[in-house]
Amino acid sequence: MLSLSLKKNTPLADQIIVLDRLANLMKNGYSISRALTLLSYDPKLGKIAKQIDIQLKNGKSLHLIFQSLSFTPIVTSFLYFSQETGRLQEALQNGTRLLKQQKAFQNKFNKTLQYPLILFCFILLLFFFLKAFLLPSLTDMYQGFMGAEYTPAVLTIMNHVINILLFFIIFAIFAWFLWRRIKSKLPVQQKIMFYSALPLLRTYKSLETTYLFSYHFSTLLESGLSIKNALQIMKNQSQLPFLQHCTSICYEGIYAGEKLHEVIRQIPLVERELPIITERSMYDGTLVKDLRSYAEMLVESITSKISKMITYIQPMCYLFFGVIILTVYFSILIPMFNLMQQL
Repeated sequence: MLSLSLKKNTPLADQIIVLDRLANLMKNGYSISRALTLLSYDPKLGKIAKQIDIQLKNGKSLHLIFQSLSFTPIVTSFLYFSQETGRLQEALQNGTRLLKQQKAFQNKFNKTLQYPLILFCFILLLFFFLKAFLLPSLTDMYQGFMGAEYTPAVLTIMNHVINILLFFIIFAIFAWFLWRRIKSKLPVQQKIMFYSALPLLRTYKSLETTYLFSYHFSTLLESGLSIKNALQIMKNQSQLPFLQHCTSICYEGIYAGEKLHEVIRQIPLVERELPIITERSMYDGTLVKDLRSYAEMLVESITSKISKMITYIQPMCYLFFGVIILTVYFSILIPMFNLMQQL
């Protein structure tokens, strides 16, 4: 029997291929078991398909199998909800679409940062050269001409600026590694406070949470479940802690006798249009249709905002590095002109 440890972490590209091929095979009439059998003959992904098939035949839930293979939480959440709705093919298709978008953003982001990272390494080497060699040499030269106690103010300021920038870089790297280490251990409430304090992250997380809530809620309602039962199923899932927290608030509010749109207004990190759409849709009797359409609009909004943000990164990096280089140049040049005028 193959062990799941044979493929502990599944790369994003492989996740996309597995989901896409399973969705296409099921679209052509294959069962999930038969689709996995055919996929097991693939020389690259056969091992993953065999692991999924064996565990599935042993009675393990599909979303838990994919979770053990380190598929993204969004994908495993789609598979979890498909157990209640019976729409596995649709879940695979939507998971594939979102992962393809994520992969495209990653590729674009990496390409955008390629040259700024080279410049960043150059700036670090420049700071080291200035700190270790050039600034001490210039200070000694000025003191030799002007007196032992003389140090140009520009060089002193430049030295402090370099120290501050180096400290900021080291602190940023340390904070990034620390966040990656403790992120999964933080309670949802603390994560909400953290994301709410940062505008860019708040915008993205709000769009993502609203999309997941709108899509999964509408899918469960469309399958014939009541609002309370749909919220209970969403509350019981653990793949998406933010969504679980949001639906817990809704579930408790509904059972306390509050209206759905009033409860949604109490949820942190959701778009302000969601309770408005919910209130109007409940009145018109089009809640499922409107939430599904709104979810599709949110996907387009997320794609547009991330693409726009990525296009700003490279020019801002170039501007920042240009200012630093010009500052270094003039901080060295100005004292030299002053010294030449006094000779």
